[in-house]
Amino acid sequence: MTSRKTCDKCEHYTPDKSEVVFGDCALMGDSNNGTPDSTRAYGWDYEGYSAGVYVGAKFGCINWTKKETSK
Repeated sequence: MTSRKTCDKCEHYTPDKSEVVFGDCALMGDSNNGTPDSTRAYGWDYEGYSAGVYVGAKFGCINWTKKETSK
C-alpha cells in the first residue's frame, strides 16, 4: 500500500497550534500581496460574506514534498 500525499506529510505544511486538523501551507498566498505565481494558490474574501481561493494552473500534488523527519 502506498502512502497518500496529504498535507500533514508535506514539508510545506505547518500545523496551527490552536487547531487539531488545520494549518498553513507555504504555497498559499494572499491575493492582495504581490504578483501572482501559477504554482501557488491565493486566498480571497469579499465583504458580502464569501471567500474562496484562486488556484494556479500548476498548483496541486506536484508541489507535495515529503516532510523530512528528524531522527
